[in-house]
Amino acid sequence: MKNDEYQLKCPLCQATAIVPHKSYAYTWIGLIIIGSLAFIIFYILKPILVFPIGLILLCLCGLAAVGLIFYTIQDKKKVRNTIKQKIRAQERSNNEN
Repeated sequence: MKNDEYQLKCPLCQATAIVPHKSYAYTWIGLIIIGSLAFIIFYILKPILVFPIGLILLCLCGLAAVGLIFYTIQDKKKVRNTIKQKIRAQERSNNEN
């Protein structure tokens, strides 16, 4: 694990995920809380009035998770491309010398 990476551990299933920065971890924690609230409202309480709220929370949590995963993938691609560019520049300078 690098210095700027942060390890996030799920309190329920003890699964761990390494995220690139603490801000990602805080976002994941927020998603876990929203998802838990949605689960409680949607499955446990289940009155007709609360049903749409639970469904909306569940959908928002899912959308946010998908967006965060996509953003993380894009961020990793940017980092990889930057590393490749640095390696190519170094190879060019070595070839010139």
